[in-house]
Amino acid sequence: MARQKARSAAAQLAHMQSPTARQKQNGKIVDVPVKSLPAGARIVVRAGERIPCDGVVHKVQSDSNRSFLTGEAAPVGLCKGMAVFAGEISLNGVLEIDVTSTAEDSVLRRFIELVEVAERGRDHYRSLADRAASLYAPLVHILALAAFAFWWWYSGDVHLSLTIAIAVLIITCPCALGLAVPAVMTTASGRLFAAGILLKNATALERIAKIDTVVFDKTGTLTTGHFNAHSHAGWTVTERALLRGLASASQHPLAQALSRGLSQDTLLELPLDQVTEHPGCGISGIFDGKTIKLGNAKWLGQTTFENDPMRRLGFQIGRGKVTWLAFDEEIKPGVPEMLSYLDKAELRRILLTGDHENAADKMAQELGFSFCHAAMTPSEKLGFIADLRVGGAAVLMVGDGLNDTGAMAAANAAVAPASALDAARTTADVVLLGKNLQTLPLLLATAAVARRRILQNFVAAGLYNLVVVPLALTGVASPLIAAAAMSASSLTVILNALRLRVPTTSTRQSP
Repeated sequence: MARQKARSAAAQLAHMQSPTARQKQNGKIVDVPVKSLPAGARIVVRAGERIPCDGVVHKVQSDSNRSFLTGEAAPVGLCKGMAVFAGEISLNGVLEIDVTSTAEDSVLRRFIELVEVAERGRDHYRSLADRAASLYAPLVHILALAAFAFWWWYSGDVHLSLTIAIAVLIITCPCALGLAVPAVMTTASGRLFAAGILLKNATALERIAKIDTVVFDKTGTLTTGHFNAHSHAGWTVTERALLRGLASASQHPLAQALSRGLSQDTLLELPLDQVTEHPGCGISGIFDGKTIKLGNAKWLGQTTFENDPMRRLGFQIGRGKVTWLAFDEEIKPGVPEMLSYLDKAELRRILLTGDHENAADKMAQELGFSFCHAAMTPSEKLGFIADLRVGGAAVLMVGDGLNDTGAMAAANAAVAPASALDAARTTADVVLLGKNLQTLPLLLATAAVARRRILQNFVAAGLYNLVVVPLALTGVASPLIAAAAMSASSLTVILNALRLRVPTTSTRQSP
């Protein structure tokens, strides 16, 4: 219970709830407990702080990081009247927010409750060894008692009857059964760790071996969370120099991607005056008496790109024509090869993301996903996984963010990359220690082999009992012989477990 409490994702999520808030009262700002904030109160959130409760923006000078809720890597530009949620972070300005619900009724609080329910559901899983032992142990004791009763009735010799009963107990001692699973798991976990895969749960491989559906988060899991700017071929040296000057002065992820791409060029250093970042809009500066702007379509007074899967920024010099820059997400190395393995293993794969539909569909098409669900909230992700399980699917959830923890807890098993946030790694049964998902096929293949080894051990233990139990019941095997036979069966199980090798991933049925 202590270990489970320590690895609870719900507890990790609870740390996102701010204990206090800055309430605006009669022109003064007062620190108050979040639990005491009523609906209608006005609070102030500074740059870098988490929003303490759900509300509506009253006054805005900020972008917001809402990735815990949506999984979207790019910040959200806030404007007056927009809804904000407990747990998201004000990035670069001061927000004034009108509270719309109490802390106990926030979206974050409801999400924590969903994760708690999902975690309790997974704790009910019983390993193969536990299920076998629940039948085996009482059967053995009944058998020994029956042997004692029969021989006492048949011979009238209490000593002989007791000796035979003891031999039955010794020869049926469930050491082989008890070692069948942990011997394999210990061998598998050590060899997987050497390959960069950390098993955190004793029953993880058993559950993963039954998987028929793999569900992926997008941002940070299949992608790096960074963006790539498309080519700037055809731009003049002056335009690229001005563009880099503006982009390098901003902390916005798209601007940073632009700055990285342009820094590879040998450009002029052109002086920009009055460089100003406009939260939620863009960045501007003055060059040669002209205003230079880099920002979103709305700020530039241009048509938005609602149906365009690409993220775009506009660049404008003075009153000249706006030139558009396109960005897409950077896919992690090895992802196409990993997905190809899943297809060969005939596993269904699904893309589940909080990102908007156009960007998700573009990624799904690029990576060959037949099933893609976009704009999913954390609770919707959790519900989707629960529905898959109700429909009979055995689901492996692969995610990295706070918004994935509920779905990960609800799945049969969960995997997180090492780059995942603490709550996601806490929820996961397995952590991939490398920088990408290339070892996921190795995990799936090893789980299949480990399960076969476990079943082989159970079969070996069963055959052993079929042979030796009659010998003990008939009085042929003494307690000493029974002890030797029992030790031999345990040794057989251990040697079979040591045969396990980390397989190749060319096929899921590798020996």
